[in-house]
Amino acid sequence: ATSVWLVLPTPGSTGSPPSMAALGPGSGYPVLDVADSVVQRAPVELGTDFVLHRMASFGPLIAFDAIDAANSNHLYLADLRDGSVHTIVALPAQTEAWSPALTATRAAWLELTHGDPQNVGTVTSWRLVVEDLASRLQTVVARGQLTAAEGIPSEMHMAGDWLAYGIPYLGDNQTAWQIMLIRLPDNTPTRAVKVPGEIFHFDVDENGTVAFTAGQQDPQSLALSSLHLYLSTPQRPDSRPVANDAYELSLGGGRVAWMADAEADAAGSAAPMTQVIKSMRLDGDSPHTLSLPVNGQPELGANYPSAMGDLVAWRDFERGGPAGAMYHLALWSAQRATTVDLGTLGHQLLSVSIRGGWITWYVDLDVATPEFRGMPVDALPR
Repeated sequence: ATSVWLVLPTPGSTGSPPSMAALGPGSGYPVLDVADSVVQRAPVELGTDFVLHRMASFGPLIAFDAIDAANSNHLYLADLRDGSVHTIVALPAQTEAWSPALTATRAAWLELTHGDPQNVGTVTSWRLVVEDLASRLQTVVARGQLTAAEGIPSEMHMAGDWLAYGIPYLGDNQTAWQIMLIRLPDNTPTRAVKVPGEIFHFDVDENGTVAFTAGQQDPQSLALSSLHLYLSTPQRPDSRPVANDAYELSLGGGRVAWMADAEADAAGSAAPMTQVIKSMRLDGDSPHTLSLPVNGQPELGANYPSAMGDLVAWRDFERGGPAGAMYHLALWSAQRATTVDLGTLGHQLLSVSIRGGWITWYVDLDVATPEFRGMPVDALPR
């Protein structure tokens, strides 16, 4: 069986778990078991040089790209129902497929074209492509050229009928970021969200709400500090700060979750120091902490949050210890938090997603056999 760690909040609490000291040794979570048959797997056999870049999931389907030379011009789709991995996009050698997004009906990706196929630093143009999964019809919804005044999109996200991408505008030795929203399927640009400072991460939900984190960047070290979490809605398009010390985030189903690191933010440090997962509903809820406190111990922490409604998934970890690095897959709900123990050194949990009723994750078992794993949320023991 797969070890699962269960935290039950006290009645009337926000769901924040107790301190690690109160729970004794180990991960700090009491144990529950999930049958191995519940966890579905899709091995990624794309060569020993394969390096995952980003994944996006919906239900048992996972779209992903790579940053190694052999696979960077391809986009792949893994299906946990049958364990298959196949190519859905194959581009010319001078073009790369990046930052996939996936919903129940669409896949999307960013295409980067290089003037010199041997030099990945020479991007000359870009375009955003959306594919209807039923008809396989592809549509270019945005495009641009790299100029002295405009950069290339950093990433893109898609939920429901909304697609969002972040793009920098250059000038006067400063970079002004905007998050552009497009309404599908008529591909209508609807809103440009101005970002105060340097963007770190963003997401969009099925209602067209955008959450992003941004801060001030040191021109020498390029580290960010004074980071804030901002929200922009169709009803209130001007972005407004709602939390401090926020880095990577996820938005879905009326909830936003983020990784917070107050010490790194205050110090302007690019290295993690006290990573914890926080969350709040979008209806006026106050932020509260979901993961265990690290108490100033940089070897402990949590990151890669993924939020959907009353559920938040993330990676909980302990970097040191006699058995090596320990990684756990945490799943919190309004009633409980659950963590799947994914093993010790060699089981690198690299990405987590919860969409379409499934929780999915990527495990780099060794250089030859990384794999995606996942299970329906409803299959978890009650």
